[in-house]
Amino acid sequence: MKVGAWRLLAGAALAIASLALAAAAPVLPNRALTPGDVLTTSVKVVCLRGYSGRVRNVPQSVKNLAYARYGLAGHAPGAYEVDHLISLELGGSNSIRNLWPQAYGTSPWNARVKDGLENKLHALVCAGRLSLPTAQRAIAADWTAAYRQYVGSTPVARPATPAAKGPTPKAPPARRAHCRDFSTRAQATAFMKAHGAAYLDANHNGVACDSLP
Repeated sequence: MKVGAWRLLAGAALAIASLALAAAAPVLPNRALTPGDVLTTSVKVVCLRGYSGRVRNVPQSVKNLAYARYGLAGHAPGAYEVDHLISLELGGSNSIRNLWPQAYGTSPWNARVKDGLENKLHALVCAGRLSLPTAQRAIAADWTAAYRQYVGSTPVARPATPAAKGPTPKAPPARRAHCRDFSTRAQATAFMKAHGAAYLDANHNGVACDSLP
């Protein structure tokens, strides 16, 4: 078999494996493994500029453990992210009890959609329109139900993909972005203005992702 044909077959096999893993991935975490865990219930703390960046600390060994606990130790690269069930911006902790592998390829519910919910809840909390404990309980209990309640109806049924890394992130207007997709506030703000992504402006000061440099 020629090298080119072998590479095509290998690529196809990897794509099929990725789709199979995504299809088998739990949309909601196993409550016995990931009940959620809170680091703080202080609104003043979570709404401080740069808070989530300062407390984010999940070493690769812990990420590997999260994958292993869900039987995904052999997952395809880029198929998942180890996510905080209660996000850091909502006072969640880095404990293994708050971590689970969330797929990018499940549809309509996936890691990118949950990012949009996290941004929305953080904005509501910091605007004084929702209590932090209420937000924490909602996202821990069933984040898809929380999405319907606080963001809107079920998102468009199409899989999300990991955000491209680079100096000028791009995404279609209907796709939710997360602050971690950008390197600077300027990039995030440019995206927000171009795509009407007001959910990136948590404190409504006209600047997106205040936690970024």
